[in-house]
Amino acid sequence: MVLNEELPAIRLLEPGFTIVNGLLAEHYGLGSLDPDAGPTIVMTDERGGLFEQGHFLTSGASGSDFRRVIHRGIYALNRTLCSTIPPLDPATLEEIAATAETIDPTLPLNERMQMHRESSGRCIGCHSQMDPLGLALEHFDAEGKWRDTYPDGTPIGHSFDFRGQSVRNPDELKAYIRDSDLYRLCVAEKLLGYGLHRAIRSDERCLIDEMASADNSEVSLHDLAIDAFLISLKQTEMP
Repeated sequence: MVLNEELPAIRLLEPGFTIVNGLLAEHYGLGSLDPDAGPTIVMTDERGGLFEQGHFLTSGASGSDFRRVIHRGIYALNRTLCSTIPPLDPATLEEIAATAETIDPTLPLNERMQMHRESSGRCIGCHSQMDPLGLALEHFDAEGKWRDTYPDGTPIGHSFDFRGQSVRNPDELKAYIRDSDLYRLCVAEKLLGYGLHRAIRSDERCLIDEMASADNSEVSLHDLAIDAFLISLKQTEMP
């Protein structure tokens, strides 16, 4: 709908609406829809963005609470900032396993993750990037429902900044990404990669810069997609 209605790319994060059926509306707590209602547009600032979709919130939530935070954080890095976490080498995997055995599992999640991050130089490099983003989404439980505390009554929160900026909750996370130049570049890169149907070559990075030079918080996603398609046609025609 963001594409069809020619809304700016930032509305992928904050569309102001969502599309749900009756059962999903009840699950999200979006007010009264007939349980048998089919897909319906509901105007809301609480659901609808990339980080508030049930599919995303549940798909990365299987396993331990550590995994939930990490998987959601990596998704935010990869999909909205086009940043990647390097593969773990055997030595790091061994160190992670050893560290996990020394952490008290009854401590609050944010404290356990902090202890893990600070356990070695290997850990802080990656976790400083993914943990703050994943912890910012902890107000959503494993089923994607909103919550203010963990099941044991512990308040949800953390004090770990992301690249020097507070991202304590979903609103702060969306604000950081909305104002980031990396988000504009990432949108352009995703669209061009889709048009080319392959990874972007190093000599094509200038095309992404060109697409993102216009503030795509104002340019519609529809127009950006057309630009990407036309550029990809030119690139595929080159010998």
